[in-house]
Amino acid sequence: MTYDEFAAVVQGAGLTPRQCNPIHWQILGGGRIVNYYPHTKRGERFYVDRARRAENGTLDLAIRAARPAEPPAAPPTRIPQYIIDRWQQHQHDGGKLTLEQFYARTVRREQDKPPTNRRRRDGLPLNTPVTQAGEIYPYTYDWIE
Repeated sequence: MTYDEFAAVVQGAGLTPRQCNPIHWQILGGGRIVNYYPHTKRGERFYVDRARRAENGTLDLAIRAARPAEPPAAPPTRIPQYIIDRWQQHQHDGGKLTLEQFYARTVRREQDKPPTNRRRRDGLPLNTPVTQAGEIYPYTYDWIE
């Protein structure tokens, strides 16, 4: 294999080839740097950055090693029982949504709700300044002497 053949295959995979010297080439642009040695007495070898040792393998394995590992799939969402109960009532009433659609709609509606506006017992917002006698301070500071 020549460097030009190596470069064509690596660029075809969307990565960047680099020739360090005639017997040492690199694959860059993936999640890891891979050093590729095409002509050793053991055959083709590659070394993944921060690995303990080099591996025997073809160029395809070296390209696969250059790419980051696939992230693990997200665990399935556990749907709370109260939503399942509401969905069953929805189905009983003639609803057409699947459980997943109903859950997504319910979650979206709960996220769209504004946060609860807690009020004091006298009906005023929590941050309203009030004297100890219960009078509301004006929003100007004229009362300070």
